[in-house]
Amino acid sequence: MKKYVLIILVLSLAMGAVTLRAEGWRKYKNSKFGFSLSYPAEWEKGDNAEAVLALTNPDEEHTADFTVVADILTDADWEAGFEAVADEVVAKTQAAAEESALADLEVTDRGEIEVNGVPAYKLSLMSNLLGLINYRQDMFFVRNGNCLILLSFAAEEEAFDYNSESFAGVRDSFKLTGKPRKNK
Repeated sequence: MKKYVLIILVLSLAMGAVTLRAEGWRKYKNSKFGFSLSYPAEWEKGDNAEAVLALTNPDEEHTADFTVVADILTDADWEAGFEAVADEVVAKTQAAAEESALADLEVTDRGEIEVNGVPAYKLSLMSNLLGLINYRQDMFFVRNGNCLILLSFAAEEEAFDYNSESFAGVRDSFKLTGKPRKNK
């Protein structure tokens, strides 16, 4: 009997956590690229010409950025797979870091994963800015038809750790909602 009471208590607490997340979160849906996700209500939408969605945690002590970039790729772009697309992102990021001479860049993790049941590719980067600040970024590449959707979470290392639960919640709420629409 005690075992069942404990199970019911654990389930009740888990359901309470789910309810709190749903109540304190906003939903975003993008029909052009065919996806939706939820994000903390206190995060602010920003402007980023390259991003489909740009959000920032406005907490000054724990500022963190979340962006979604999406683009339609050709069949030829996809022939080599996620890893080749990720390699291109790393090469461009490393070139920019070397050109600015402000940061050293290290790939800390990479590989195929799933994002809420959808095949994806994870790329984690660590940048050391001027030897003073460690800046972390996790990127998740998701394919929807010929569309590449890139979820990016970035912050100074301490703020990244602070926001990691929110980052995971956004990532885990990501869903494909349909095929991307073709531009007319």
